[in-house]
Amino acid sequence: MPIYEYKCQLCSDLLEVKQSFEDDPLTEAEGCEESKSGLHQLKKKFGSPAIAFKGQGFYKNDTRGTDSVSSSSSDTSAQTSSEAS
Repeated sequence: MPIYEYKCQLCSDLLEVKQSFEDDPLTEAEGCEESKSGLHQLKKKFGSPAIAFKGQGFYKNDTRGTDSVSSSSSDTSAQTSSEAS
């Protein structure tokens, strides 16, 4: 289950909650000192994912190393030979 981060709009406290994907986002939680009702007014924070792509093959240009160079040079040589005849 993923861990979501929420921020209280009143006191700016940060809370981390382990929730299922199917669970509705939280809107309130107990323990706010700024609120008269004692409830945090929560808003879900969205951050960058904890994933890093390392190595080759993750970008479009990584897989086109020598193939694109050799195919373009063979096209050029084919045109030159056809022009010569």
